[in-house]
Amino acid sequence: MRSVCWLLLLLSGVAFAERPVVSPSAWTLVSDDDGISVYQKQVDGLDTISLRGEAIIDASPKNVAEVMADNRTAHEWIPMVAVRRTLKEYSPLDRIEYTHVDLPWPLTDRYFVNIGKGELLSDGSIRLLVKNYDQPDQLIAHENDKVLGILHYSEFRLTSLEGGRRTHVQIEVNTDPRGLLPAWLVNATQKAWPRKFFVGLMAQLRQRRLIHDSLGPAPAGLVH
Repeated sequence: MRSVCWLLLLLSGVAFAERPVVSPSAWTLVSDDDGISVYQKQVDGLDTISLRGEAIIDASPKNVAEVMADNRTAHEWIPMVAVRRTLKEYSPLDRIEYTHVDLPWPLTDRYFVNIGKGELLSDGSIRLLVKNYDQPDQLIAHENDKVLGILHYSEFRLTSLEGGRRTHVQIEVNTDPRGLLPAWLVNATQKAWPRKFFVGLMAQLRQRRLIHDSLGPAPAGLVH
């Protein structure tokens, strides 16, 4: 219940740098299959591309938020995540997390230390903002067997449809794994991440019996 509250309620007292502003019309479509749309955008000042994904999921925002906030099962469905745990919880609404990303041999694994904040917007949608925590060494010792990556920003927005029977999920993310990986290789590899995220999320919801497979087609015009 605490993890759901973290997503649903407005956080205060956490300073976040503004993410690059990108007009929806500026995004370039990467793929649009099985109801999952993926877009990319090059942002000035960043070598890594920004990615955006959208899908309509046949589950309530509360259930979607519950799965997304559950650290115990994150490794089961989030692409490449081996471990995700809370390093510091100021309150049920405010926490800093550690994420270990497992990369295939011979690449070196990455780890991230991020701070998250949630908002309940005026239109009733839920927005989760996650970004890099600037002083990770205050909370965790440097891991010599891994490279410390940077999450420039990520945003997850859950919008209720049909009285909560469906959820329009939109994600935006820009991640730099750093190290010796060239930007072109990182960008080419990361394009598949949003789709894998949605496939994994829906599989986890189905495993928990929280998805409504019996619902009809999703309303047209909401994924764009």
